[in-house]
Amino acid sequence: MPEGKTGPGVILVSKYVFSDQKFSQYINYIDRSAAVRSKAYGLYSVYADYMDNLKKRSPGFNPKSGKASALFTMTKNQLTVQEKQELKHQFEIAQKNDSPMWQQVISFKNNFLKEYGLYDCRTGKLDEEKIRAVTRLAMQEEMKDEKMDSAAVWSAAIHYNTDNIHIHIAIVEPHPTRKCKKIMVQEKHGEKKIVRQFKGNMKPKTFGKMKSKIVNNIVDRAPELQKINDII
Repeated sequence: MPEGKTGPGVILVSKYVFSDQKFSQYINYIDRSAAVRSKAYGLYSVYADYMDNLKKRSPGFNPKSGKASALFTMTKNQLTVQEKQELKHQFEIAQKNDSPMWQQVISFKNNFLKEYGLYDCRTGKLDEEKIRAVTRLAMQEEMKDEKMDSAAVWSAAIHYNTDNIHIHIAIVEPHPTRKCKKIMVQEKHGEKKIVRQFKGNMKPKTFGKMKSKIVNNIVDRAPELQKINDII
């Protein structure tokens, strides 16, 4: 099961993978259109099982429905073709250097967003600017708490569906800084080899801080939101 935290109208989950097929597929889809990425979600996401469970709990939830926003980052609301290529290159370097790839999902109950004026259930209109802003605040908190703020690269997209608007985030370290250990792995043909593996687990309190940052800045509409929007 993914690591997760729940709050009023917000669910946060996090998993990580190393240099496997999901990592490669995510890289392959970085520079594709939002529609193509949304359709191919199952190929590059580590959350197939989690999303299936969420669908069972929420009959209106369909991870394949709706649309996905453009990729965004800490400093960009939308990436140019050249910026997508550079982002893709950074993920490729991270994979080559054995960085984990963290995939995280922030899922909102649409009624929660509606209550605080961020979503119109009738028209389907979402205040994407505010959603991106709270995502960036949460990511700032996470990177600082995990001491990754000088090394990590991340991208995110907003995914729409009937009951749970959610944000998919992918994080890597092109030049890993986290603790490293050597482990023995068995390859497909039965051969064993020693590989290095960087720490993937994050502190549970990190997710609590992220969740609080998201909820507080939606409920209170704190000046932090305006401050971060002014930077972009």
